[in-house]
Amino acid sequence: MESNNKSFPSTKWLLGLKAGFFYYEVHLLNAIQRIGLQLKLFNPVSTPHQAIMDLVLSCTLKNKILSQIDLQNPLSCI
Repeated sequence: MESNNKSFPSTKWLLGLKAGFFYYEVHLLNAIQRIGLQLKLFNPVSTPHQAIMDLVLSCTLKNKILSQIDLQNPLSCI
């Protein structure tokens, strides 16, 4: 897959360093819109990762930053 991101021509190489970034390359590289989130954790050691994810998702859905999804049919939006 060739990167068409002219601002960051080495993005494909950098993302190839970690398998977790494969998701970005497949699903988000050619996205029409992107958002950036800044998280500030005051006690990251004692806060479970799932609790952080739940808060981020609920906030983004509540404020309509992300589309709602149907968990029974992940390929469709509500």
